[in-house]
Amino acid sequence: MNAQTGSPLNTYTVPSVSIKTAHTGATNKANALGMRTMQERAYAKRGEQYLLIKSPPASGKSRALMFVALDKLNNQGIKQAIIVVPERSIGSSFADEPLTKFGFYWDWQVAPQWNLCNAPGADEPKVAKSKVESVKKFLASGDKVLVCTHATFRFAVEELGIQSFDDRLIAIDEFHHVSSTATDMGPLFSDSQEQDDIETGTIYVLRSQSSHPYVAEHRELIHKIGVTGGKVETRISGADKEATYLLAGVEVVAAYKLHNINRVRMENLFHKIFSSAQIDITIDDRFGNPVKPREWFLVPLHVIDQAVKHITDGTITELVYDTKSASLKPA
Repeated sequence: MNAQTGSPLNTYTVPSVSIKTAHTGATNKANALGMRTMQERAYAKRGEQYLLIKSPPASGKSRALMFVALDKLNNQGIKQAIIVVPERSIGSSFADEPLTKFGFYWDWQVAPQWNLCNAPGADEPKVAKSKVESVKKFLASGDKVLVCTHATFRFAVEELGIQSFDDRLIAIDEFHHVSSTATDMGPLFSDSQEQDDIETGTIYVLRSQSSHPYVAEHRELIHKIGVTGGKVETRISGADKEATYLLAGVEVVAAYKLHNINRVRMENLFHKIFSSAQIDITIDDRFGNPVKPREWFLVPLHVIDQAVKHITDGTITELVYDTKSASLKPA
């Protein structure tokens, strides 16, 4: 009996590839197979059953997956690869790639009918569920790669059974988005920490000290809403050098501790609710390039506080911000 099967908890440490860059450009150099540093490290672990890749944005994680998936399909007896992304717009990251042009053994190809992110319909549960039949047809086909959203995959597993995906590679892009958003899973937020809760971050609300005319005119109403797993002070240090902070100092006007929360999902939820009030300004960054900062909203502070209270009682998903009345209304 080995250590893995002998554990009463049946625990298993998932192999991982993690990389941080020093912005020297060294990690952008490709090897003879067309792989950058992180991709080469991931490919070296291509024989693992489980693999977690953690790497900065735009570092080539999508292509790293292509390399590993193609080897599993051609050399390891895997029948098919199913790429699961958090939303339809990300499906384009897995479009056809001529990898042989850069030295690899095979090209990455996805037949148009199997990129379900390109199918008509919005990112809604009802639409995602309707695509399960397409997943079923793909599983019965001889084609190799399918791309779909997290929601479609969840519905497919529920309807077809997990055994339908045996001998297939399941690749989850943006894995931290996977957790359920069902309202019967308990409150998303608690203003007091329960015994089993884990403090995972802080919702912070900032007010800008920018001299931009629009910001100066509406300073008491313009707020940036974010979520961090570290100290807010650390997050906003050097704000006057970052375009995302309007190249100006900021004031923390409110902060709420999170417990047992997916930080990314929470931030996305706030931005969705207040999307109608997102400000539209353009500033030049410190290199003179025009930038449109996101995550700044023309919303009174007391309304943001109300939104947090609705998170507490689980009703936040039923609401949306109405700019005419400057209040939260039923969605």
